Amino acid sequence: MKSTNKTILFLLILLGIVANIKVYSQEVEVTNDSIKQVPVPVNIVDIIKEIREVNNDLKLIKKKAKPSKDLIQIDSIYPSYKEFLSKQEAVSRAFVLSNPNRQKIENQIKKWGVYKEAISKWESKINDYNNKNSALIHDLNSKIKTWNLTYKNANENNAPRELLGYAQGIRDSLYLADKAITRTTTKYLRLQTKFARLGEIVDEIRSELQQFKRSKQYHVLHKRHTNIWNPEDRDFKTNDDGKEALESYETAMVDLYRYVISKPEFLINYVITMVVFFFLLRYFRRAFIKYPLEEKNSRLKRFGTLLTQQSTLILIFAGLAFLRFYIVGNERIFSDVINVAMMLTIIPIVKLYEPKFFRSFFYFLTGMYVLDAFKTYAWFSSLDYRLFLFLEFGLLIVLVLRYSSSYLLQNKRPETRRFSKYFQYLRPAILSGILVGIIANIFGYTNLADIVLIVSIQSGIVSVFAYAILLIVESMAISVVYRHYERPLQKTKKNQLVIEKDVLKYIKIIVVTIWAVLFLGIIDRLEDFIDYLELFLSETYTIGSISFTLGAIFSFFLVLFISYTLSKLVSFFVNEDNEILKVFNFSKGVPTAISVVSRYAIIGFGFIFALSILGIDLSTFNLMAGALGLGIGFGLQTIISNFVSGLILIFERPILPGDSVEFNDLWGTVTKIGIRASVVNTYDGAEVIVPNNNLITNDLINWTHSSKIRRMQINIGTSYSSDPNRVLEILSNAAKKHSAVLKDPEPQVLFMEFGESSLNFSLRYWVYFEDGFASKSDISIAIYNAFKEAQIEIPFPQRDLHIKSITKGENPTTEIGFNPSTDD
Repeated sequence: MKSTNKTILFLLILLGIVANIKVYSQEVEVTNDSIKQVPVPVNIVDIIKEIREVNNDLKLIKKKAKPSKDLIQIDSIYPSYKEFLSKQEAVSRAFVLSNPNRQKIENQIKKWGVYKEAISKWESKINDYNNKNSALIHDLNSKIKTWNLTYKNANENNAPRELLGYAQGIRDSLYLADKAITRTTTKYLRLQTKFARLGEIVDEIRSELQQFKRSKQYHVLHKRHTNIWNPEDRDFKTNDDGKEALESYETAMVDLYRYVISKPEFLINYVITMVVFFFLLRYFRRAFIKYPLEEKNSRLKRFGTLLTQQSTLILIFAGLAFLRFYIVGNERIFSDVINVAMMLTIIPIVKLYEPKFFRSFFYFLTGMYVLDAFKTYAWFSSLDYRLFLFLEFGLLIVLVLRYSSSYLLQNKRPETRRFSKYFQYLRPAILSGILVGIIANIFGYTNLADIVLIVSIQSGIVSVFAYAILLIVESMAISVVYRHYERPLQKTKKNQLVIEKDVLKYIKIIVVTIWAVLFLGIIDRLEDFIDYLELFLSETYTIGSISFTLGAIFSFFLVLFISYTLSKLVSFFVNEDNEILKVFNFSKGVPTAISVVSRYAIIGFGFIFALSILGIDLSTFNLMAGALGLGIGFGLQTIISNFVSGLILIFERPILPGDSVEFNDLWGTVTKIGIRASVVNTYDGAEVIVPNNNLITNDLINWTHSSKIRRMQINIGTSYSSDPNRVLEILSNAAKKHSAVLKDPEPQVLFMEFGESSLNFSLRYWVYFEDGFASKSDISIAIYNAFKEAQIEIPFPQRDLHIKSITKGENPTTEIGFNPSTDD
C-alpha cells in the first residue's frame, strides 16, 4: 500500500512537471535553424535529394505557421470585445457619478483588472506566435539565399533545363511561403497592436478609478452625506438594484471556466498541490497514531486530536485556500463565496478550543460578513444605505455584548490559547469604534462608518483564518518534533521542549506577519506601505567610498538567516532513522553523509549568494585566499587535519552516530559526527568533544560497527568438592533462562582449569550491546542463588603459613639475610 501511494504521488508530480515544461516550451519555442549560417550552394548532384528534404521542411514550416484555433478565436473576438469594453467604459463613467461606496469602487477596479488580465493573456499568445513566425521567416530567408546560389551555380555549370526548372520551382515555393508567413505575421502584429491599445484604455480606466477612490470625496473624514435628520434630495438608487450580485457571480463563473480551459496546467498544478498536501497531512497524522499520546500531556493531546479527528476538514480548508490563491484575479464575489466556505469549514475546528458559550460566535461573525458583503453588490438610496449601516452597527453591538457578558459570567481566568481571550481584550476598542461609527453615520461621515465596519468585520474574519492556520501549522510542526523524539533510537528528550517552543515562536511570528499584511489590505494601505518600503530600502547611503542600500543589507542578513534555518532543517529531517530517506534504502551512514554535505553546501552557497547581493566582487578575495593558504600551511594545520578527518569519517563511515566506541580509556556512544569534531556521550552522562583527527589516528574499538550483538563472559570458580558436571548444568541453565540472551549463537559453558584453590569455569553468551551489563548482573545473581541452593561453595584464595622455631643463640636477622651493620 505504501509503495502504491508513493508511486501515485511520483507520477502526479512527474505529470505536473511535464505539463509545465510543455507549456513553457510552447511559449519559448524557437527553431534551431535560426542560428546564423553562411549560405552555400547545393552541389549539382545533390539537388534532387536536397529538394525532397526542403519540400518536407516546407510542409513542416507551413504547419507551424498555421494559426491555432485559439488565435483564430482571438482574432474573431476583437471586434465584439472592443464593443464590450466601450459599453463597460460608459457604464464605468456613469458608475462614478452614482456616488458608490468604496467597496463598489474596489469591485469595479477588480473587474477591470480581470479585463486587463484577459487582454494580456491574448497579447502573450499573439506575441508567442509572432516570435515563432519570425524564426520561421529567418529560416526561410536562409533557405532562399541558399537556393538562389544553387540556381546560379547550376546555371553557370550548364545543368540540364529540367534540373534548373526543378531548382527554380523550389525557390519560388520558398518565396511564396515566406510571403504568406510574412503576411500572416503582419496581420497578427496589427492585432497585437489593437489589443495593446485596448490594454492602455483599460489601464487608463483603472487609474481613474484608483484616483477616484483616493479622492477627497472618499477621505475618511469627508462628510459624504448630510445629517441624518436632513434627508438628501438625491436618490442614488439605480434600476439595477438587486441584480448586480447575480451578474457578478455569473461573470465570475464564466471567468473561472475560461481560466481553467485556457490554462490546463492550472488544473494539473492544483490537483498535484492537493495530492501533495494530502500525503503530508497523512504523514503528520500518523505521528500521533504510531506513537500514542500520554493522557497527562494535554498540550500534545490537543495537537494530536486536531490532526487525527479533523483531518478531513483541514483538507477541505486547504483546498479552498489553494483555490483562493490560484485564482486571485477573479471577481470579488467569487472571493467572498470562497471566504464564506472557508469560514464554515474551519468553524468546527476552532470551536473545539473555545468554551461552549463562545462557539456560536463564529457563525454570528460569518453572518455579519455576508451582510456586510451584500452592500458591495446592492444599491440603496442615501437614507436606506445609512439605515443599513445602523443595522450592521446594531448587530455588532449585540455580538460584542452577548459574548463578552457570557464570558464574564463564567468567572474564570481566560486560557492563553483561546480566541475568546483576545476578543475580551479587544472588546473596549471594538465598542469604542462602533460608537464612533454610529456618530459618524448620524452626521454624514459615512466613509468613516464604512471603515469601522470593514475593520471590525473583515479583520475578525481574517483573525479567525489566522487562528485556524496557526492551530493547523502548529499541530503539523509539533507532530514532526514529536515523531523525531519518539523514535526507538532516540534515547534523550532533553531538547524536545526547547525545540517545540522555538518552532511555535517562529510560526506565530510568520502568522502574525501574514495577518498584518492582510489587515493592511483590508484598510487599503498595503500598496502605500509597499511603495514606502521600496523607497526606504532602495535609498542609497554613502560612507566614504562605500555605497550601500538598506535593502541590500537586509537581503544579506535575510539570505544568511534562511541558509542557516535550511541547514538546521536538513540536520533535523535528514538522518539515519527518519522516514524521509528510508524509501531509498540507503546504507547505514549515507543519510548522515548527505545531511552533513547538504548543510555545509547550503551555508556555503548562501554566504556566496549573500555577498553577491551586496554587490561584492568575489574576485577581490583572491589575495585573501592566498593569505589563507599561508595561514593553513603554518597555523591552521590542526584545524585542516580535523576537517579532512571529518570528511573521511563521513564518507568512509568507520563510525556512525549511535555506535558504541572505546578509545583512550573513553567508552560511550557517538551522538554526532561533525566536520571538525565529533561528540561522544559517555555512560557517565558526560559529552566529550573529540577532534576528528584523534578518531582517525588512534586505535579505536567500535563495538557496534557491523553488528549490535556482543559476547559477554562470566568467570567463576568452585571448590574442589563440587561436581563439575552439576556446575556446568547450572551455568548453562542460568544463561538460557535469561530473556536477553540470544539463542543463536547458543550460550557456551567451559571448564577452564584446575586452579590453586578452585575449579575454574567460564560462561560465554551473546546479547544485544545495550543489554550487556544488565544481563551480566542478572545472570551472576542467578548463578549465586543456584549455587547456594545446590550447596556449591565458591572458595576464596587460601595460603598455608609454616612457622619455623628458632634455637637459643641464633640471630633471626642473620637467618633471613639481614645485616644491620651494612644497612644505611
